[in-house]
Formats: sequence, structure tokens, C-alpha cells
Amino acid sequence: MKYFGTDGIRGTSLTKDFMIKVGKSLRALKNKNLIIANDTRESANELVEGLIYGALSVGINVKYIGIATTPALMYLSDVDCCLGIAVTASHNPYYYNGIKIVNCGKKINDIEKAKIEEQLELDIPFSKRFGRYKYLPMSINRYLRFLKREIDRADIKLCVDSANGAAYKISKKIFKRLTTKVMFFGDDPDGKNINDNVGATNIEYIKSMMKINSFDYGIALDGDGDRIKIIDKNDYIYNGDIIALIIAKYLKAKGMLKYNTIVLTEYSNQGIIKNLKDNSIEVLISSVGDSNIANLIQKNDLSLGAEGSGHVIINDVLKFGDGILTAIIFFKILKECNYSLERFLIGLNIYPEKLININNYNEKILEDTRLLKRIEELNNDDVRVILRKSGTENLLRLYVSAIDKDIMNKTIKELEDYINGSA
Repeated sequence: MKYFGTDGIRGTSLTKDFMIKVGKSLRALKNKNLIIANDTRESANELVEGLIYGALSVGINVKYIGIATTPALMYLSDVDCCLGIAVTASHNPYYYNGIKIVNCGKKINDIEKAKIEEQLELDIPFSKRFGRYKYLPMSINRYLRFLKREIDRADIKLCVDSANGAAYKISKKIFKRLTTKVMFFGDDPDGKNINDNVGATNIEYIKSMMKINSFDYGIALDGDGDRIKIIDKNDYIYNGDIIALIIAKYLKAKGMLKYNTIVLTEYSNQGIIKNLKDNSIEVLISSVGDSNIANLIQKNDLSLGAEGSGHVIINDVLKFGDGILTAIIFFKILKECNYSLERFLIGLNIYPEKLININNYNEKILEDTRLLKRIEELNNDDVRVILRKSGTENLLRLYVSAIDKDIMNKTIKELEDYINGSA
């Protein structure tokens, strides 16, 4: 597609004029109501203004709720069955911006994206009747009430890093209810410091704060609040896959894990997948991206799915990933298990894994039948190999996970030598 990437439209040079065109293009989705929210980037207001003007000009009614997380927007889009646009570039630096478009609580599919792209190429006239506009920041309270119903107060000392992003206000309203012993970091956005050495993609900051202040647990969210990583006082990092493993085993023990199956991704660690299978939990493998995970969950009517980057979808509670909700469920399980999660991690052996970039390669290497056959031979329960072209740079990405480091390094060398030899 010309404009849409893996998760909406994103870049460093989006303009108000382009957003006007996007707002107009929404007419193709045949839904007359739209909610807009944004994160804390300095470019957000201009882009929001463009979206509002464009949508109103083709007769779409617009509610603007101000700074809010993508999950909050998706929740409101779901309960109102309306369109939603989050103006955000998620975990990227402030000079990126973008949009995520949803329809009745689901990220738009490829057919809907194609309709929008078709509209973006047209000169769309104003409608005879403009839509209605309302600024309704208090709408977020409906989402907050939903989250608060899931909270079970816990006796923990907690720190929360909101990445100077969209969750910086919401997280305080929620986690002050979860525990009285909580401190907040990454909660002073200035338009340029979103994800700047803070948040789920930069967890060294929260780890350092934990050591200084002797917290039990730390939470790191990303810029739009849909990803999470959790760290304990022993420096153990619970990424999305490990959080899903814990929730899956918990639900299975209660007879609540549908079909005793969850969804992980092709980049999920083989050690996690093996541990789940050893505990009679099957794993369906999705392509990366929370939309792909959500689609596979819905298709198979499952309870749970996740990816290591921090997207966790607890489908029986909410049909999309939400970092704050994930934390609430995580600490609810922790409390019920007498503040120890060791039982869920028994037998878990995280396999060594490495992702390398290959710059010097033959453009036709991904059509090399000998290489493709060898990768197929290498892939088994103990080894995972993924080779693909980068979607953003002129290079190949080679990912290898193996049961031990020697096998991993040997596999990387074999494939790297072959690819370089073909250049």
C-alpha cells in the first residue's frame, strides 16, 4: 500500500493538509461518527485540526477527547460503534507522528485501508451538510470506570513509567487505586520527550529508578499506552510473551483458557513456546503486530495472545491490547498467588536469540530455493529461523533462536556466510 504500513500511517513529514484529506477519506467507511485522541507530541494539535476539518467537511460528526491512550480510544470506539483515530507514532521519537484508524473498536482491515487509499487520490468536495463537532475530554471517564472495575488492590511498592506519553494522566488515576505505595516517572511531557530514554522501549530508566527507591515492581508503558513491560525487584523482565505465559497458566488452572490455546508470534522465544506446550497449552503462531494477533484470536475464539514487544490481548476482558489493563490483571494474579509468581515460571528456559542486519546481499536471495529449503530444514522445536527484508531500510533481517548459544551462533554463521557469498 502507498500510505499504510504495519500499524496505520506514520512518518516524519505528515502535514495538516494531508490530514484534511485523511479526514475526508473516512467517508468510504460509511460510519457517520468519529472519535479522535492524540498523544503528547508537539505536532499533534496541527494534525488533529486537519482531521477534524476534513471529517466535518464530508458530514462526519466528530468528538475530540484530547490526550488519551490508543486503548482508551479503541474502547470508546467499541462501545459507541464509531470510527476512531489515534494521532500517535506509538514507541517512536517525538519527530515521528502518525495515525491509527479503528472502526467499532477494531483496527481497520486491508479492504478498509484500500478504500481509504483510493479516496486519498481524489479531490473530494465539501458535503452540503457539515458534521457536528464536540470537545468531550470527560468521555475518558467511561474508560476509567471500566478499568477501575478490574482493579484488586495490592500490597506492593510500585513505580510507573508512562514514557512522557498518552498514559501520563490515566496511569495516575488507575495505579493510585491499585496501591497506595506508587511513584510515577515519565509523566512530564513537553512535546519532545515522549519515549526519550523512558518507556517500554527504554527500560533501563525504570530499572535504575527501582534500584534507587527499592520498589517491588516497575511498569514501563510506551508512548500510546498499548505496550507494557514489567520488571521485578530482582531485575527479572516480564515482556509480553512471559506475561501471556503467566496469564495462560493461571487461566488454565481455573478452567478458563479457551481450548487451552493461545496466540504468540513468529518472533516469540522458542523456550516460552516449549514451556507452554510442556504444560499442555497449545500455541498458534501469528505474524508480528497486534492486529494480526487479534485477528487470529477472534478467528479461533481464544482467550489470549501476545508478542514480546509488550502487546498483550486478554480477549475475555478486552478485544485489543492495553498496557494498563495488562498490569491490572498481572497484579491481580500476583496477589491471588500470595505475591509469588514462581509457580508459573517453573521449567522455563529462555532460549538464546539474536537479530542481525545484513547489508550486503543479492536482491534475489529471498528467491534462492536452496537457501529457503535449508531454513525450512533448520526450523524445529529447538531452532527458529526467520529471514526477511526490512520494511523500512535496504537490508535483510536474520533472526535466530536456538536451544543453546553454540547452535544459535553456528546457525547464524552458516546462513550469513551463504547470503554474503551470494552477493
